[in-house]
Formats: sequence, C-alpha cells, structure tokens
Amino acid sequence: MEQPQDHSEASELVARALVPYTERPSGLDVARLVDDLITCGEQLRALVATVPRGELSPRGSGALTDWAYAVAAGPYGSNPNSNWNYARALARVVQGMVRALDQHRATSAL
Repeated sequence: MEQPQDHSEASELVARALVPYTERPSGLDVARLVDDLITCGEQLRALVATVPRGELSPRGSGALTDWAYAVAAGPYGSNPNSNWNYARALARVVQGMVRALDQHRATSAL
C-alpha cells in the first residue's frame, strides 16, 4: 500500500479547524476549509480503504464509518456555527484516519 511519509497537509487542516471558537475564521474561510478537509479526507479514506480488513484497527474502521456519515449528512442546522462545527467534525475524522494509517504503518513494519 502506498502511503505518504507524512500527513502534513492533513495536520495543517486539522490544526486550522480545531482552534478555539474565539479564533473561528470568517464564513468564507470556513467554507474553504470544509472543501479542503473533504478533498484531503477523501484521499485519506481511499488509503485507509486499502488496508486489509484483518489489519485495519478499530480506529480505522470507525473513521471510515464516521467519514461516510459526515460527508453524506453535511452540516447540521443553519445557524452561524453550523459550517464551523461541520469543519471541526470533519477535522476530527481526518485526524482519526491519519492516526489509523500511522498505526497500521507502525504495526506492519514490525
């Protein structure tokens, strides 16, 4: 399975999304962040999906389930924080997929 050596783009997006609410970006920046998280998350989902089921950690399996739900459901509600909360939820799932890939890489290297 081909995997990037680091997940710097994903880490940067997660860091941008998981700042305190007082540091929330503008609505336009949140929309761009959501788009970027979905693009990055889809790439990670494709990588996680290549891990054989017997080797996929519960974290990886859960991340795939969470990703499918989050992308299908989209933001919840129409208040000013809806898209921001959605970005934060996507970021947490992206973070879970990165951790699952790192864990798989570490255990398969043993």
